[in-house]
Amino acid sequence: MSGWQEAGVAGTVDFKVDTVAPTITGAATPVANANEWNNTNVTVSYTVNDVLSGVDGANPLTDYADDVLSGEGANQSAGGIVYDQAGNSATVTVESINIDKANPVITITAPENNTTYDTAQKLLYTTADNLDTDPDMVGPASGTNYNIAA
Repeated sequence: MSGWQEAGVAGTVDFKVDTVAPTITGAATPVANANEWNNTNVTVSYTVNDVLSGVDGANPLTDYADDVLSGEGANQSAGGIVYDQAGNSATVTVESINIDKANPVITITAPENNTTYDTAQKLLYTTADNLDTDPDMVGPASGTNYNIAA
């Protein structure tokens, strides 16, 4: 590009144009179990890159520091944003983060505790969980005749 300097002498100016957004990806650790739940805190980490002007880590709107999710709940998310030196930006959201730290509770209602029987008894119980309205029980179903005789 040609131009005039103040003294009237012709010169050239070199400049770069960057219209390409930087990249950002996010990943949650630890990886959720087969049912898509975690029973610990989850950290979302981000990877950023910009091949033209470079990542602008000094931009006050840039936020790609790790996010730690510690609260219980379903369908939580965390997000990051990155800017490059030319002002282009990119965002990412890591979704469907489920955290349940509390153990389910099984309450046996029959047979009575500390009682000896000489015949099979019906096993009755309820299950409860702070986030799951119908937690799975491994074992005999409630109402099943179960030989618990001494």
